[in-house]
Amino acid sequence: MVFEQRLSQKQVQKMILAPQMQQALHILQLPLMELRQVVRQELGQNPTLEEVQEGKERDVENQDENYDEETRNLIEEMEKIASSQELWQEYFRNLNYSDAVSDEEKDGYSKTLLTARPNLQARLLRQLRTSDCSDYSIGELIIGNIDEDGYLRTSTQEIAAVSGSTAEKVEEILVLIQTFEPAGVGARDLKECLLIQLRGRKEESPLAMKIVSEYLEELEKKKYSQIAKKLTIDVEDVRETAKNIAALEPKPGHKFNPVSPQYILPDVSVKKIDGEYQIIVNDADLPTMRISPFYKRLLKNDRSPETQKYLTEKFKSALWLIKSIEQRKRTIYRVAECIVKRQMEFLDKGISFLKPLRLKDIARELNLHESTVSRVTTDKYIETGRGIFELKYFLSGALQSDEDGAMSTRSIKAKIAKVIKNENPGAPLSDNKIAELMRKNGINIARRTVAKYREQLRILPSNLRK
Repeated sequence: MVFEQRLSQKQVQKMILAPQMQQALHILQLPLMELRQVVRQELGQNPTLEEVQEGKERDVENQDENYDEETRNLIEEMEKIASSQELWQEYFRNLNYSDAVSDEEKDGYSKTLLTARPNLQARLLRQLRTSDCSDYSIGELIIGNIDEDGYLRTSTQEIAAVSGSTAEKVEEILVLIQTFEPAGVGARDLKECLLIQLRGRKEESPLAMKIVSEYLEELEKKKYSQIAKKLTIDVEDVRETAKNIAALEPKPGHKFNPVSPQYILPDVSVKKIDGEYQIIVNDADLPTMRISPFYKRLLKNDRSPETQKYLTEKFKSALWLIKSIEQRKRTIYRVAECIVKRQMEFLDKGISFLKPLRLKDIARELNLHESTVSRVTTDKYIETGRGIFELKYFLSGALQSDEDGAMSTRSIKAKIAKVIKNENPGAPLSDNKIAELMRKNGINIARRTVAKYREQLRILPSNLRK
């Protein structure tokens, strides 16, 4: 099949609907350990795929096979389908998961993949698939940004930018996800988490809702008399309500965290050789695959319609898997290379030199869709001289600095954590004082921003650090 330089929208939609395209996207976002499982599964299910044993010829694609013209054309067509860069680009630009796959197809396809993990996100994805979600791709992005405690750590505006949707649409789907189990999941802060749980109770407590909505800070400090006075109610009512609120789960995802050790297999490593950083994509742990010469010969010799149909489908599946893995490797390399170029000072000097870097920056430089970069950086790890990091670790917004124009918010958080770690335990620094110290060091930051970052670091306010 020869692709024209410009595919029509109808042609693009047909490719998006293809199961091979679903597989290609899935291969791209899989962590290395899970990809290894999928490859092993395919080797066991597809007879036209075989593993190249160590010591044998690894590349047989260029062998001179005496196929007849019809067979050769068929193989060439399948290889073009599998390797077309234009098709990949069109696919990543136009993917719409909810339009491309029916509920029945989604359910059937998901059962064939060895990717489910007994964690919070896997549970949420199962609930998403059985819900009346109006856009599954947005739902998946939201769930992908929910941390192990059950909180959404990305703004709806950022998700809207990645998905090409609106913040209102993302908010609508987030509200749906907030109805999933465990109660309180998908909240953006503690207040929202508690309110979600209170709304989900059979008997709502208006008083509890009022206290959480307006007096959470006083509640944390156990200022029951002050709350009672403001609400003109008995202090005992406040105490009793406080007990009920305390029974809520502040970290709804916590109980779903795996208790067994989680081993990380880096997808890519970066090493400094002769003064220059070299990037190596880890594929040593993946079986090396090839198309079986035996079944190639069978395709040539056995002209029965049943055999031709069976082998054609299996060849397509095998070629697409091989090309999808090659494309995954190229894309991870390009994204890692971009990150290393931007974050070279971090690799040389440490977290204080981490630069601002956003998904859109990488997407623009590499001419990729932001959702593609998001999938590449999620659950993918890079091994550096400073440790192993998720690729997404290097992505953060910017904060203005008098010295160099902008600093990574992650490096700012590290500086705040360091200031608090070195403070006098008997006289903890207030958020305002920390902001002053940061400004003296050339970092323009407001007290509210310090408070926000401190909360994200799970550090208590100064009055509770004594």
